[in-house]
Amino acid sequence: MRIDGEPTGGASSALEPLSRPLLIAVVGSMLLGFFAMWHCPDTFHLPDKLPYISVHFLLELSSIAISWMIFSVGWHGVGENGIGSMAFLGSVFLAVGLLDVLHTLTYQGMPDFIGPSAAPVATAYWMAARLIEAVGILIATLLPGRPYRRWVRRGLATGAILSVFLIAWAITTRLDQLPALYIPGQGLTPLKIGLEYGVVVVHIATMAAIARLPGKLDPIDRGGMMVGLVAVALGELFFTRYVQVTDIYNLLGHIYKVLGYGFFYRAIFIQNVHAPFRQLQRSQSELFESREWLFTTLKSIGDAVIATDEGGRVKFMNAVAESLTGWSSAEAVGRPIHEVFDILNEQTRLPVEVPVTKVLQEGVQIGLANHTLLIPRYGSPVPIDDSAAPIRDDHGRIQGVVLVFRDISAKRMSEERDRLASRVLESISQGVVITDPTGRIVSVNPRASEITGYTLPELIGQTPHVFSSGRHDRAFYEKMWKSLTESGFWRGEIWNRRKDGRFYLEEIAISAVKDDSGNTTQFVGIFQDITQRRQMEEQIRYQADHDPLTGLFNRNRFKALLQSAIDEAGDTGHLAVLFLDLDRFKFINDTLGHGVGDRLLQEAAGRLVAIMRPGDVVARLGGDEFIVLVRRSGEEREVAEVAERIAGVFREPFRLDGHELYVTASVGISVYPRDGLGGEILVKNADAAMYQAKESGETYQFYRPEMNAATAKRLNLENRLRRALERHEFTLAYQPQVDFRSGRITGVEALVRWLDPEEGVILPGTFIPLAEETGLILPLGRWVLEQACAQTKRWHEQGFKHLKVAVNLSMVQFHQKDLLEMVQEILQRTRLEPRFLELELTESAVMRNPGTAIRILSELRDAGIQIALDDFGIGHSSLNYLKQLPVDRVKIDRSFIRNMPVDSADVAIVTAIVTLAHHLRLRVLAEGVETDAQRDALRSIGCDEYQGYVFSRPVDPGDLVPLLQQCLHAPRDLS
Repeated sequence: MRIDGEPTGGASSALEPLSRPLLIAVVGSMLLGFFAMWHCPDTFHLPDKLPYISVHFLLELSSIAISWMIFSVGWHGVGENGIGSMAFLGSVFLAVGLLDVLHTLTYQGMPDFIGPSAAPVATAYWMAARLIEAVGILIATLLPGRPYRRWVRRGLATGAILSVFLIAWAITTRLDQLPALYIPGQGLTPLKIGLEYGVVVVHIATMAAIARLPGKLDPIDRGGMMVGLVAVALGELFFTRYVQVTDIYNLLGHIYKVLGYGFFYRAIFIQNVHAPFRQLQRSQSELFESREWLFTTLKSIGDAVIATDEGGRVKFMNAVAESLTGWSSAEAVGRPIHEVFDILNEQTRLPVEVPVTKVLQEGVQIGLANHTLLIPRYGSPVPIDDSAAPIRDDHGRIQGVVLVFRDISAKRMSEERDRLASRVLESISQGVVITDPTGRIVSVNPRASEITGYTLPELIGQTPHVFSSGRHDRAFYEKMWKSLTESGFWRGEIWNRRKDGRFYLEEIAISAVKDDSGNTTQFVGIFQDITQRRQMEEQIRYQADHDPLTGLFNRNRFKALLQSAIDEAGDTGHLAVLFLDLDRFKFINDTLGHGVGDRLLQEAAGRLVAIMRPGDVVARLGGDEFIVLVRRSGEEREVAEVAERIAGVFREPFRLDGHELYVTASVGISVYPRDGLGGEILVKNADAAMYQAKESGETYQFYRPEMNAATAKRLNLENRLRRALERHEFTLAYQPQVDFRSGRITGVEALVRWLDPEEGVILPGTFIPLAEETGLILPLGRWVLEQACAQTKRWHEQGFKHLKVAVNLSMVQFHQKDLLEMVQEILQRTRLEPRFLELELTESAVMRNPGTAIRILSELRDAGIQIALDDFGIGHSSLNYLKQLPVDRVKIDRSFIRNMPVDSADVAIVTAIVTLAHHLRLRVLAEGVETDAQRDALRSIGCDEYQGYVFSRPVDPGDLVPLLQQCLHAPRDLS
C-alpha cells in the first residue's frame, strides 16, 4: 500500500472568467472605437488596392471557424447527455456557421460556386444567419439547465442543418419573391436596416436576461458572453450604414463580429473545458492527500491491521501487526495470510481457519470465536479477538480483505478484576461509611474518600464528627440519633465539610445493622454529594425569573408581578407601566462591540433600580428594552416625575472601557385602569406610547388611543391569513434532528411556512400568534399535523423506517377537547404508527394548568405518541410538576445555545438542564445549533441530540432524502 507518486498539479492558468475591471475596459474600448468610426463620412471607402474580397473571406472564415468551435464545445463539453442550454446554443452556431459559409461563397466578387455571386444573395444569407444567431442566443439564455438526452441533441443538430437547407432553397429558388434587403447601387433597403436594428434589440434583451437571470446560462462565463453580445451588437449597427460592400462600415462590422464570436467561444471554453480540467487537477491532488492520510492512519491505529489481495496474500500490515505476529512488513508482503497469521483454538489447541478465507468465499464480515490464540513467529501464544471484512471496489467486487485484531491479555485481566470488584463495596456509586455501635468509623469506600477528601487510614477510628460543618445545632443531631435508636433508620440532608474546608450538601440514608439477637453491630451510611444538583436547581429557578445579563426580573416574572399588582389595585387603585427603550443602542453595540453593549445594559439596569421607590419593579424584556411597574401611582404628575427621574439617570455619561457614552431613553407610559384593565394591554399601550416618544423626540409620552394605528395592520394580516387557509398558501419545511452519538438523523421537525402572494415567505413567528388569538390555529394545526404524518409515512416507504416527525402544538390546540381523537384519526388515515409522531409543547402551555396538562399528556403517551417539552429553560416550570410530566424529551431553547461556549452562564445553564433531564430519565435536544463550537460544547456536556443550521437549514421533503442517505453511513459514535 505504498503511494509512489502524486498527481501533477500544473500552474494556475491565466484563462479565467473576465474580471469586472477588465470587462469594463474591453467594453469601453469597443464603444470608444465604435463612436470614433461612427462619424466617418458615408462616402468613405476602402482603398482600391486593398483586396477586400480576400479580407472579407478571411474575416468570415474566422467567424465560421469560431462558430463551429462553439458547436463542438457545446456538443461535447458538458458530459454525455449535455446541458440543454449548451446543446441548443451549439446547434444554433452550427446553423450560423453554415449560413456564413453560404454568405461567403455567394459574396459579390466570389466565383459562382453554388450559384450567381451577388450582393443581394449574400445579404440574404447574412441576414438569416444574424437572426438565427440573435434569437438562438436569447432562447439558450432562457432555457432551463437540465440535461438533454442524446436523441434530443441529435435532433437539435439535425434541425439546425435542415433549417439551413430550407433557407438555402428559399434564397436560391425564391429570391425574387422575397423582400429586397440590398439594391446594388442604392445600398441597404429600409427592411434590411430595420432587421439589423431588430437584431441589436434582441442582443440587448439577451444581455438584460443574462444580468437578471444569472443562473440561466450556466455553465458559461457570463462576463465573456456580455462582452461578445456588445461586440456583435455594435457590429450590427455598422451594418446599417454601408452603401457599397467596400464601405469602411462593412469592414468594421465584420471585425466586431469576429471579436464578438471570439468572446463567445472564450466564455464557453472557460467553463466547459478549462474549468473542468482545473477541477480534475484539484480532485487528483485531493485524492493523493486522502490516500496519504489513510495510509498514515492505518500505520498509526492502535489495533493490528493486515490487508490482503483477492488471493489472500498479504499486501499491507501496520506496526502493531508486525509486533504481534513477529513478521516484518517487508517479509510478510506477498506471503499467504495463513503463514503470517497462524491461530489456534485456546481450549482444543487445534488449528483454526484464518477468517480471510471465509470472507473471500462468502463476501461477508466475520469475527473470530472466543478463546482464539495467535501463534507469533517468536514468543508465546497471544489471546486475541478480531474481525475480517471484504474490501470492495465501486462495483461491489471483492478486491481483498482487511483483518483487524488485538491482544486481549490486558483486557482479560481487567475483566477478572472487575468481576472481583463487583462483589465488594467498591462497586457502590455512592459514598459509604461504616461505623461500630459507638460511632467509630471502621471502613469507607473509595467514593466516600473522593467526596470527603479523607483517605481510609485518616478516617479509621474517627467519628463522623470529623465531617461536621457547624451549620446544624445539637437538636438536629439528637433528633437523628433518636430516629436511629428507635427505628434503626434515618434519611435526610446534611451540610458537611471536606478535608480542604469546603462545605458540601449530602443526601444520606443511615441504617442500623443488627445481629441475630437484635443488637446493633454497625451503622451504615450511604450518601451522595448533591451540592451541584441543588445549585443547578436553584440556578434554574433563578434563571426562570431573571434576566441573565442584568439580574433584573425577566418578561415572564414581570407579567406575573404586573397581574398581581392589578389584582391588588382592584377597581379603585392606580398603577402605571413605563416601557423604556435605549436610543442608539444598536449603533453602540455594532460600533464598540457586544461586550461594551452588555456592560451598558448592566449599568443602565443598576441606575434604574437605584432610583425606584420600594415596591416598584424594574425588568428587562430583552435587547435594550426595560419596563417599570410603578405601584400606587395617583396622578399623572407623580408618574411623570418617575419618567423624569429615569431621563435624569441617562443624562450622566456612561464610562465603559475608556469610552464616554451619552445615551438617552424613550419612555412610553400607560396607566391603569384608564389605558387598560389587563397586563398585556397595558404593556402593549405603553410600547405604542414609547414608539411615539421615540418618533417625536420627546423623553416620554402618555398613551393615547390614536397611537394604535397598528391595529389596522393586524386586521389586514388576519383577513389575509383566513384567505391563506382557503387558498392553501401554506407549506412545510423539515429540519433534521441528529443524534450526537451515532451522527444519524433520528427525526425531523415540521415547520410551517406561509407563501403569501403579497409579502412572499412569512415565517411562523409573524402569523402563529395571530392564528392562536383568532382560533385559526385549529384548522391550520390540523393541516400541518396531517401533512407531516403523511410525508413521514412516504419516507418510511422509501426505506427510512426509523424516522420520526416532531410537530409543534400550540396552547390553543393542546386544550381543544377532541385533541386525542383528532390525532388518532390522522394517524389512522395516514397509516403512520403513533411511535413515530412526537408532539412538542412549550413550558408555558404545559404549566398554565399542570394538573390538566398531566392528564392530557398521559392520554397521548398511552396512545403511543411521543411528547417533547419545547423551549425548555425560558418558561416558569415547577420542578415538582416537571418530574410528574409524562414527557420523553426536552428541547433546550436556542437563546441558551446562541452564546455558547463563550458565555459561561449559558454553558452552566445548559449543563444544569442536561443533568436535570438525565436524572429525570429524559432525552435532551438542543435547537438553534449554528456553529461547530456550539455543537462540540453540547456534545461534551452530554446532550443527546441537536438541530440547527450547523447541520442543515429547514428543507423541502425532496431535499431531505440525500441527507438521510448520507447519514445511513454515518459513524456509530460521534461522542
